[in-house]
Amino acid sequence: MQRLAAHTVLGLIVLATAACGDDKKKDRDELMADGSIVDPDDELPSGDAGVDGAIGNIDGGVSIDAALPDGAIAVDAGDAAADAASADAAAGDGGCDLDDPRFGCGRVSQNDDWVRFDNGLEIDRETGLGWSPTLSGVTDDELVSICDQLSLSGLADFRIPEIRDVRTLAAGCPQTLPEGVCQVQTGAQPRASTGCGPCNPAVNAPPHASGSYCRPEVPDCALLWTLTHCGPNDSDCPTHEHWFYIPSTGAVELHGYGTPVATSARGRCVARAPEPLP
Repeated sequence: MQRLAAHTVLGLIVLATAACGDDKKKDRDELMADGSIVDPDDELPSGDAGVDGAIGNIDGGVSIDAALPDGAIAVDAGDAAADAASADAAAGDGGCDLDDPRFGCGRVSQNDDWVRFDNGLEIDRETGLGWSPTLSGVTDDELVSICDQLSLSGLADFRIPEIRDVRTLAAGCPQTLPEGVCQVQTGAQPRASTGCGPCNPAVNAPPHASGSYCRPEVPDCALLWTLTHCGPNDSDCPTHEHWFYIPSTGAVELHGYGTPVATSARGRCVARAPEPLP
């Protein structure tokens, strides 16, 4: 499959895929239950990127973050400002916090756990996971195709994160930390899963600058799509629903399509970096 090299985050991904119907959702549920995450029907059409195809780009770049009126996805103002600030910082100090031969110029968080590269890739040194820039205005079906085709500085094999991946970004709410008592981790999880309730801010204060329950070093504390789901083959969930980590409360919750949580969810792709950063 053709992969898209993302050397900059100034381009556009133009999505021609439509959301799947209920029957297709059910088929993918069955695939996901046995470990597969990509339905071939969900893949974007093959062909030349940017020429009457499903994917368009500018100067070979893949852009990700705010839905444009025509359905394209582009870097939003917040990310653009962050990229500009990063460039200004590089010009001002004459170098990078970390210049990696694979990923380029990176900025390191104060505790050294998080590195954000100028091409948009972010690597969590604590877990070894690499994260794409954040997408908004994208469905989970579209995200399957985007992640499957994405390559950032040679790092490929991106996928939609499971709840266990997203929970590595969490902080401040003991029950939903990666080692917390919340039972929801990966795959198909029933509605009856326990220990995933919200935190009381009077007892456990949110540690992120946004006032949310994310690790302070994570730049974008966002509500994200996950592959972890329930139904419709589960009697607990007669319709397809997804599990979400809610940064504003620290809870892990189940929500169906069309709900405020699902419609406001953003997308990120995740991959494991092959070797630790220096």
